[in-house]
Amino acid sequence: MSLTPPTPPGRPFRSCVYECRVLHHRLAPRRHRFAYGLFLLGLDLDELPELSGRLRLLSRNRRNLYEFRDRDHLEFPVPGAMPDLKSSLLAWLEAQGTVVPTDARILLLTLPRVLGHVFNPVSFYFIHTAEGRPLCAVAEVGNTFGELKPFQVPVAAPEAAATVPAERFRCVVPKQFYVSPFSDLEL
Repeated sequence: MSLTPPTPPGRPFRSCVYECRVLHHRLAPRRHRFAYGLFLLGLDLDELPELSGRLRLLSRNRRNLYEFRDRDHLEFPVPGAMPDLKSSLLAWLEAQGTVVPTDARILLLTLPRVLGHVFNPVSFYFIHTAEGRPLCAVAEVGNTFGELKPFQVPVAAPEAAATVPAERFRCVVPKQFYVSPFSDLEL
C-alpha cells in the first residue's frame, strides 16, 4: 500500500531520468583513465506500481526494454510482509536505528536492467521528509560477485560545513568486500 497518493493520470511523475557522465582515473599501479555517458533513473518508490502501468518501455518485475527488478536491490525480509523494496529499506534503516516518518519521500537513483541485463555497481536511496528536508541516504554497493552491501550515509554534520555544503551527505567506511576480482580486499 502506498503512503503517498498516486499521481493522477496525465500529471507529471516525481520520478525522472538523469543524464550522467562517469569518470574513472587510476594513478597506480599503472595510469588508466576513461569517461563515458549514461543515464540513471530517479525512481520515487511510491510511484513504482504506477510507472510500469503508464510507461510503455519500463516495467517492474517483468521483461521489457527497461526493467526495474526488486530482487536487484536490498533484501531485508520483514516478517509477515510481502517482499517489497520500500518495506525492506525502511526495516533495514530501523535496524540501523533510523526511523523514517510514514510520509517521507524516498528517491532511488539506479540503473535499470536493459534487455534483461543488469549492471548496477551502486544505487543511492535519498530519504527526505514530506517538506523536502534530507534525513539520510543509503548507498547500495554491488560487486562483480553479485553481493550487495548497503551503507547508511548521514546528512553531513554542521562542523563539516567548511568542506561539505549544508544538507549534503557524507560517509567514509572501510572496504568490507571484494569490489573486483582484480583488486585485493585491502586496496
